[in-house]
Amino acid sequence: EGLTIFVGCVAADVNFDGLVNVLDVMDVLNHILDIVPLSEEALCAADVFQDGMINVIDIVNIVPIILGDTLAKGNAPSFIDISYNSNYISIESDGKIAGLQLEYSGIMNLDKKYLPDGWELSFNDHTILIFSVDGSELIDSKLFDFIGNMEIISAIGAGWNGEEIQAGITLLPMDYTLNPVYPNPF
Repeated sequence: EGLTIFVGCVAADVNFDGLVNVLDVMDVLNHILDIVPLSEEALCAADVFQDGMINVIDIVNIVPIILGDTLAKGNAPSFIDISYNSNYISIESDGKIAGLQLEYSGIMNLDKKYLPDGWELSFNDHTILIFSVDGSELIDSKLFDFIGNMEIISAIGAGWNGEEIQAGITLLPMDYTLNPVYPNPF
């Protein structure tokens, strides 16, 4: 019930135990973060969005299968903007976000999370995954503080409609300088 059958595989049942649950989400998460590769059959099941890629969009599409009709989807975002500086990452959107995937270069260590209960944040040395496991929405625009030096290369997100949105990325300046008006150049 609630499962789509692809050519030879069942969508979202990544571990082939006959259930779609958090274990399937964890298998997809571990694959994205290069912890455990998936078999070809598991890749078929993990590609819930059917776009030929395994990413946070597939996780966002598995969670409603687990939660069923109890998920309050809210308005789907038409845009997602990520802003960051050398200390924190924040987000702005006009709808209810279900998940984000950020690709980055550099070195980053998590300092403090501002995510509500029911949100997961996992990362490796090039990918950050942030997603809701219970359908709750982000409360704070600030996602987390970090220590290190990183550059966000790309970002995608999704609302509970499961559609992928390319996120805008803005690097915020840390310092502002107001120079003296003397000598007046005019």
